[in-house]
Amino acid sequence: MRSALILGCLLFAVSASQGIAATYPKLTRDADTQTCAQALNVARNVFASNAAELSEIPELSARTGAKVVWREVGFDETVFDHKTEDALQTYTQKTSEHGHKWLIVQAAFNWRGDVYSLYAIPPDTRTAPLIDGGAPPVIFQTNTGQTFAVDPGDVWNFLPDWHVFALNGAGGKDVCTIAFRPDVGKATDLLPAPVKLWADLLDATLGSGGNEGSANYTVSIRTDVAKVWANVALRPWVTYPDTYNSRAEIDRGLKRWSLQAKSFAAIYAQIEASYPAAEDAMAQYYQTHFNKSAEEARRLARSALDGAYRNYFVFSKSQNQN
Repeated sequence: MRSALILGCLLFAVSASQGIAATYPKLTRDADTQTCAQALNVARNVFASNAAELSEIPELSARTGAKVVWREVGFDETVFDHKTEDALQTYTQKTSEHGHKWLIVQAAFNWRGDVYSLYAIPPDTRTAPLIDGGAPPVIFQTNTGQTFAVDPGDVWNFLPDWHVFALNGAGGKDVCTIAFRPDVGKATDLLPAPVKLWADLLDATLGSGGNEGSANYTVSIRTDVAKVWANVALRPWVTYPDTYNSRAEIDRGLKRWSLQAKSFAAIYAQIEASYPAAEDAMAQYYQTHFNKSAEEARRLARSALDGAYRNYFVFSKSQNQN
């Protein structure tokens, strides 16, 4: 009976996610056919790239018909003027479109970084921003010289929606939304049931994360791992840099952790016991949704689960030398 229940859960998870990988990105709101079609073309290019986060815009293919002219790490000086005003930095588009220009205001916030606001000017009232003190926008320019702005979403979220803004005679307008994933509560909800079970067990090793002050180490780990799991489900070609610990160091560290309490040992045993089913389910998922051969799907599943596993943990290097 128990085996039948597990099989039923697996089949339900696979059928529920049927076609997910081929569906995204997609427009969920379209109020400007030309701009939104161009933005979707860019989104597809970024989604298919190796960038771990979709706000990290890579070099765009010429086929997208657009290029980046402003982002946090740099801007095109032929398109934007830059000034420093007291504690603010402003970036103003040099030429008008439909009688308006983009204005980006960068303000120091805290040790985590700056915040950004996006305006369409005139009027420069600083009272009705299109983006108000959020993550840095990205401004694209098409081959025809038209621009559009993208709010890449909350940095704490996994594969967040893009909100696309265009200039028109009335100023700036939020013209479309591009979704990169289904509307789920947790990134692990995108995974086959046995993989989600394994991920939940790994998460249980982190504890509550209380009393960590503003550093929020545990919250940061959970945030980063959620982004990894979303890519595992929908963008398995993404690769990540080496983690602080090697796989061998993490295995040793987790084993030492399991010896500290019976409850820890029980979780560790479940992690070990549930991994084969998780790998099988992930491999089947890649065969079904990404048309991989059985051999390639197995290799991809092992690599993806290893990457996710390693992102949960940071162990002392000195302890690993013992």
